[in-house]
Order: sequence, then C-alpha cells, then structure tokens
Amino acid sequence: MKFKNKKLLIYRIAVFTVCVFTLFGMDFFNIGEAGFKTYSGGAGLPEMQFGCDPDRLYHIIGRLGSEGRLFYLRSLLYDFIFIAGFALTQAELMKIFLGKGLINGKWRYAVSLSYLRGFFDIMENILIITILTHYPMRLYLLAELACLSTTLKFIILALWVMAALIAVVMNMLMKKDKGSIY
Repeated sequence: MKFKNKKLLIYRIAVFTVCVFTLFGMDFFNIGEAGFKTYSGGAGLPEMQFGCDPDRLYHIIGRLGSEGRLFYLRSLLYDFIFIAGFALTQAELMKIFLGKGLINGKWRYAVSLSYLRGFFDIMENILIITILTHYPMRLYLLAELACLSTTLKFIILALWVMAALIAVVMNMLMKKDKGSIY
C-alpha cells in the first residue's frame, strides 16, 4: 500500500503512539485504575463509571485519604495527555472510516464527536480537580456537573462507535456499488 500523504501518515502514527503509550504508562507507573484502587479500598475510578453519583464521588474521595487524593489529583493531570491523544486518535480513525466518499458530505460532522467527547472528559477532570483541591468542602453543584460530564462523555463515545460502524458499512456499500456492472 502506497501512501500519498506521508506527513499525514506520520501524524496519525504519532497521535496513536502518544495515546497508546499514555494508556500503558498509566498502568506501568501505577497511576491508573490499579493505583487508584490501592488508595480507595478497591473502588474504581469515579470518572470511569457510567451513571456517576455525587454522593458516591464524595464517598470515594473521602476513602482516599490525603495521600490518595494527591495521587488522584496527579493521575487526573496525567490524564489530560491521554484525553488529547484519544480525541485525536478517534478523529483520525473517523476520517479513515468516512473515507473520501463521506468526509465531504454531512457525515464530516461525525469527526466532531471525538472532540466533543474529549471536551466532556476535560470538563470532568477540571471539575474533579476543583473538588479535590477544595476537599473536605462539599461542592455538590460541581459534583453534579462532573457526573453529568461523565455521563455525556460515555453517551458521546457510544454515538461515535455507532457512527464509525455506520461509516464503515456505508463505505463498503459505496465501494460495492462502484464495482457493479449495472
């Protein structure tokens, strides 16, 4: 396979590599889910649970202790790198799935789902960081907004997956129609 735009190929490989290394780096440096569980008494990351609840969020933050809250704060700061890499990876994958036939039409807006998911992920992190830095003060409105951001992040991720599957199928059908002798 010959690539016409080598700069684009290098960019896509670099974005994907950052995303993968950040994800594996979180486990390697024990700043991901496994590290969090050591401080939380086995509870998972609140921002990785669909249907986050403000009371549960505060319960988990309380169980962390001061050292665990500092750990969580640092992991959320590291998570910003992953969010950026993942959003760019999703966007580039969607462009590939859409192909030349769909990227120039209304389907091009499906790429924005990647950035919208990333936006809500960033908002979630900012809100949780604010909650952590003001703990033990209870900022329920911010906790509600953080949980809403988590829910929207997962909904938009599901929409992105559906759009990607539809784009792949549509591209396959378009290629099949081009090969038709009728």
